[in-house]
Amino acid sequence: MRIAFLSSLDPGNIRNWSGTLYYMYHQLQKKHQVTWVGRDLMAYARKKQQGSGYLLYRILIGHSAFFGKILSHFFLRESYDLILCRDDFFLADLVTDIPVIYVGDTTYRLFRSYDPKPYHTWDRISDDLERRSIQKADRLVYSSEWAANSAVTHYGADPEKVTVLEFGANLSVPEPFPLGKTIRDGQCHLLFIGREWERKRGQFALEVYQALKKLSDCTVSLSLVGCTPPFEIEDDGVMVYPDLDKRKVQDCVFLDSLFRKSHFLIAPTCFECYGIVNCEAAAYGLPVMTSDVGGIPQIIHSGENGYLFSLSDTPDIYAQVIHGLLQNIAEYERMSGNALESYRTRLNWERWGKVMDGIMEQLVESSKHLILSTYVAYVPEKKEVKKRLSAQFNGRKEFNCIWMAVKDMKNIDLWNCLVKAVKDAMEKEEEVISFCLESHSFTVYYTYPMFLRNVLNAHQKHMDLLLGGKSRPVQFFVIFASLFEKILLYDFQEADSLETVLLELSQQTLVFYPDLSNEFV
Repeated sequence: MRIAFLSSLDPGNIRNWSGTLYYMYHQLQKKHQVTWVGRDLMAYARKKQQGSGYLLYRILIGHSAFFGKILSHFFLRESYDLILCRDDFFLADLVTDIPVIYVGDTTYRLFRSYDPKPYHTWDRISDDLERRSIQKADRLVYSSEWAANSAVTHYGADPEKVTVLEFGANLSVPEPFPLGKTIRDGQCHLLFIGREWERKRGQFALEVYQALKKLSDCTVSLSLVGCTPPFEIEDDGVMVYPDLDKRKVQDCVFLDSLFRKSHFLIAPTCFECYGIVNCEAAAYGLPVMTSDVGGIPQIIHSGENGYLFSLSDTPDIYAQVIHGLLQNIAEYERMSGNALESYRTRLNWERWGKVMDGIMEQLVESSKHLILSTYVAYVPEKKEVKKRLSAQFNGRKEFNCIWMAVKDMKNIDLWNCLVKAVKDAMEKEEEVISFCLESHSFTVYYTYPMFLRNVLNAHQKHMDLLLGGKSRPVQFFVIFASLFEKILLYDFQEADSLETVLLELSQQTLVFYPDLSNEFV
């Protein structure tokens, strides 16, 4: 399947969107031909931002109509089976007959609800872009029930179009693969990961560590990863690692070691659309102590693979829960095993890819509402030729192949075969048919949306004939009913050429773009 990955951010950069785009893109690439679309538009937006005084996001949403126009023309020229989009400012004004999946972890209404700033004109624009994108998409795939419910209740999405599919852990766990954890030697290591100290509540995590030290007889330590506390921490039990870069092998190895030696992930964030770090903790069997906000409950089931806390709960409450698990090793081991199981069954990109494949295949298949009677001329003695032609049409349900035996591939025999095909089509009251010769071969550009777009375009422009491609001799013809009578009335001569006569009879002719067919050599 040819997929357009429509995104303002580079999916090849593992630091974008916490690595989610990177893992999503590479998972799709395992089975499909995936192309990032959006690079040039993002470069345009950055150029517009220079000297404007506006944030890049405001430039992007302010140019949604422009983006829609550019992308609509782009997808008219290019051949894709499906578009997977993550940005509303690219989708809201897009006009295309290619199926679109809109994927995300939140809606604008949910995201804005956690921002204390008063509403602005930009908010109304963003909310409208979200609404139009949700209405335009053929399928909506969200990482949590929280986000999916918002699409339905706030934006009127059809529940039948909505799927909840958890994102996976944005890391590759090297061997040996983690087993369930336990508590040994009186050690308890806490792990905190987050770039934004305030939003992720790094201070709160530090206070959980301090409260646990007072409660427990264990030797407690804490690793703060990805951020720089705004003050000096004078505590030998606290290690600070301001920036680990997943693009660097040595940093990935070190992060792996931190997950392996830790016993709990502390994630007391005040807002999270999803929380990929919780999936990463599950991959190592770490129970997670986190906030009951946003999409986190999709990942963490309280009492099973971690605990969810209210934002009003204090560090002491977190510490008491952790202390209870330290005193009940069997319960801790059960929870660690559940965390690993949640990763293996729900929170991994292989599972995401498998489910997404099913969604994409069903969507593309359901969009196939044109079935064209395709008359295929062949010489019965040439069994290998028929076998090759059959393989060309295999799995392409848009073609109802009707095999027409001819004595040989001379022009007079082909014309007589075409006349029989036209008579058959007229009896069936067909409005359009295709006629295929033995050397036909589909090009690499062929997709169903491309085929449908070209046929509908030719029909709307009242064409008589649509040629399979620019190369000669033409091996594939789409013939409209306006040409049927002319074919039946024409007195075909030995010196005539089927292709030349059809072109002469047709008053309006188009050629597939890009080429659908070429001659098999």
